[in-house]
Amino acid sequence: MSSPFINVMKVILCLTIFFSTSAAQPIDGSRDNFRETESIENASEKQNSTDTPPTQEQGNLKDGQEELNEVLFNIESQRKRVSEILNRLQKLKSKKKISEEGIDKKQKTINESLPKPDTVQQPPQKPAPFKSQSATKPRITVLTQKETPEFSNYLIISPNFNFSSDLEYSGLGTLDIDSKNGMGLSFEMGKSIGLFDLGLLIGFDHIRLENLTFEDVHFGGKGKITAYKLALQTAFNIDISNHIYFRLGMGVGLSNRHDHFEVGDLSIELNEDNLSLLANLYPSLGVRLTDSSSLFLGYRFSYIGESDNFSDIAVHGIEVGGRFDF
Repeated sequence: MSSPFINVMKVILCLTIFFSTSAAQPIDGSRDNFRETESIENASEKQNSTDTPPTQEQGNLKDGQEELNEVLFNIESQRKRVSEILNRLQKLKSKKKISEEGIDKKQKTINESLPKPDTVQQPPQKPAPFKSQSATKPRITVLTQKETPEFSNYLIISPNFNFSSDLEYSGLGTLDIDSKNGMGLSFEMGKSIGLFDLGLLIGFDHIRLENLTFEDVHFGGKGKITAYKLALQTAFNIDISNHIYFRLGMGVGLSNRHDHFEVGDLSIELNEDNLSLLANLYPSLGVRLTDSSSLFLGYRFSYIGESDNFSDIAVHGIEVGGRFDF
């Protein structure tokens, strides 16, 4: 009964000795430890065999010891493999570190071999060729006139101060009537096409009449002529400079003419109302104030045809007006 207990104690003692020796010794001496333990176990088995015959419990214990030894051997082999892998990784790490240090050294030597920016020599520049003043081309300055719209509308307002030729009345023989100065007002509106203007004129002329002469006899009297005008106008514009222009216009139309004269000494009244032919010609000189407005000074000659017994007249007028483009 005491022999199995003694054998178990021996196995525990052997395992204690094995782990203590394996922790203190390197991996290469592990197989010697296994041999020592095996020799001790064999010696103990021989002693037991000499003392008492083997039993079934002793056989089971022997099988367990063999399996334990096999497991321990496998553990040691795995430890060897792990140690070999760690050694290889350590070698690869050291090689990588060496290669990185070599690359850093090469980069440092390349940077040191390159010249610094301050020491870079610039290539010599060729001097600029000498040009004489006679060889240089003269600079030509081109003055361009400000462009105006090709098509635009315009409005002309032109008051005038006028005087006309003397008038004749043929109803009671030949009567001569003296004319005096008068005034008028005209509105012209149309379209500007390039340098040409095409428009419509609406206005009136008012002329004063005084004194009547019949066969060298003078009679006192007074009267007036009022002519309402409607005419088709055309004009041509010429730019003298950027601000000054010359305009020449003409027109043809009709005049609604009202003639009235009273002979004070004879208590006679002469009246006529008729449509008459109208023609005019007017040159003017203008100054541009802005792009769309200007002032002008001009002369207007108007021919107004006869009105029944009253003869035709020629009206001369001085105009001061303004033009507006839109």
